[in-house]
Amino acid sequence: MDVLLLAGYRQDCNHFALRRDTDNELIFLDRQIENLQSLDLNPIVVLSGTAADHVILNSRKLPEVDLVFDTNDLEANLTTNIKAGLHMVSHTAFAQPLEVPCPPKEVWMALRRAYTETGFTTKMSMIQLFDPKGAPWHWGFPLFITRLGRHQLLNEDNLTSLTDSRLTYHHCPIEPAQDLAPQGSEA
Repeated sequence: MDVLLLAGYRQDCNHFALRRDTDNELIFLDRQIENLQSLDLNPIVVLSGTAADHVILNSRKLPEVDLVFDTNDLEANLTTNIKAGLHMVSHTAFAQPLEVPCPPKEVWMALRRAYTETGFTTKMSMIQLFDPKGAPWHWGFPLFITRLGRHQLLNEDNLTSLTDSRLTYHHCPIEPAQDLAPQGSEA
């Protein structure tokens, strides 16, 4: 399944992508690509801005994935990044901002399952998970963009925000079997 890895929707995204991870082995973008690939997901990286060429030159993993440029440059945002990436997919896709940690496989599976349960011809644009307390899962990402959502994002006039009222969301609960991030030691 395709994942739009949104790495160009704000001016500092390119600099964030180039940060080294904790073991200083890979840049952050490469670590995210590696994490997604380890879950049998197909990352499609979306870049934008003046420093995108530095990201390309410093990434070891970019040659393994599809790369898309959001040509909105300084006006790029999450929506324009998603729109750019959707040109690479023919049906549905996940969307995940670069700085949001890669969630466990169960999260991706829950989104796929929710899409299967709502049906191929669902009238929902996006599927989003929430935790048992009702909060959006990890800042609301990853999102599952349905066929209708893809069509709307690529064809509706003046659709510039993921909060546009023309986009409808289906919210599904998830109970994580593992923590999203390591927890601190208890004293």
